[in-house]
Amino acid sequence: MQCLAPIIEMRDHYLLQKYALFKDIRTKRDDFNYSNGLYLFYKAMYREDKKIVDVNYLKNIVIKRFHPIL
Repeated sequence: MQCLAPIIEMRDHYLLQKYALFKDIRTKRDDFNYSNGLYLFYKAMYREDKKIVDVNYLKNIVIKRFHPIL
């Protein structure tokens, strides 16, 4: 995530919730947990209170999305 966080286009895609425009498109995994997890990650990264970002939720979403057996 350290590599992805500074990508401005990716940050804007999730913080502006542009990914939601594709919600009606049917895919093999008809859920938006991965995109919503990235949105919550970026939202936490750029909040003003400067607290530590909990990445466990995002980590579990990524594992669930890309694990070859799950």
